[in-house]
Amino acid sequence: MGFGAYRFRMWPFAQKWIGHPMPQGWDFFFSQKRPCWVVFHLRSGEMLGGYYGPKSHAAQYPHPPDVYVEAAWRLDEHGRFVEAVPRTSGMIVKASDCTRIEFYEEAPENAQPTGTSG
Repeated sequence: MGFGAYRFRMWPFAQKWIGHPMPQGWDFFFSQKRPCWVVFHLRSGEMLGGYYGPKSHAAQYPHPPDVYVEAAWRLDEHGRFVEAVPRTSGMIVKASDCTRIEFYEEAPENAQPTGTSG
């Protein structure tokens, strides 16, 4: 019954009247479990890069949004992926530390999802 109610709420016609079942865009995006490349724009002005794949995780409502990316990447000053951070096991980034977060479906030219360059 719960699954049926959820499916009903996912129907665009129902959303017009009762709203979307995901409370935040964060939850909606990460519930799709799509692998992607991520650029985190931190409040400090620094940019971090990472790969969000099958071994990654994002916290969902009601928990504060944070994301674990399974591979950390160095970015250049223009936000382009340069190289995988050596010997990394990924990183955790709090959404509250960011001014924005960008997601890319296509891998950068020199990037591989395993976190190894080249």
